[in-house]
Amino acid sequence: MPTRPMVMYRERYTATLPVPSVFRRSDPAMIRACFATLISLVLAGPALAQSQAANGAIEGTVVDTSGGVLPGVTVTVTNVDTGTERLVVTNDKGLYRALLLPLGAYRVVAELPGFKKFEQTGIKLSVGQTAVVNVTLGVGAVSETITVNADSPLLDTARIDIGHTMSDQEVHNLPLVARNPYNFALVQPG
Repeated sequence: MPTRPMVMYRERYTATLPVPSVFRRSDPAMIRACFATLISLVLAGPALAQSQAANGAIEGTVVDTSGGVLPGVTVTVTNVDTGTERLVVTNDKGLYRALLLPLGAYRVVAELPGFKKFEQTGIKLSVGQTAVVNVTLGVGAVSETITVNADSPLLDTARIDIGHTMSDQEVHNLPLVARNPYNFALVQPG
């Protein structure tokens, strides 16, 4: 009996699955949905970031004339424009912090029985600013008051970022070169 050569047959099987219309690139509804999602993500980011920066804070340390910290001092932070008050008490290290204050002018008053009352006016909070008001209370009668009138410093040492808030008048007076709003960054100091 003659022997036949053994022949191997390979068969190629391919399977095709139906592709839903959602995954087709040419579907106009899918393109519109992707575009709407992209636009909403782009617009939501700055809106959330902007809403968190429209306030400021006032913080500081309360010490006596010898430099010792004074815990339990009542510090009253008053918005001069609206008259709203925020009461905070210093901790064991003599630190106080009034957070999430609306922008505007403030007055800080520190009181502790047996010490002179401290008052500082002319503190102006701008966007995201943390004003540092350190207080020194001297020993004295309850009726004595120390009043410090000063403007807040031009340089905020608590912040390390570079920025400038432009008023409406400054924006209207600037030329808008080629109608590009990013050109406003070029006129900022620093």
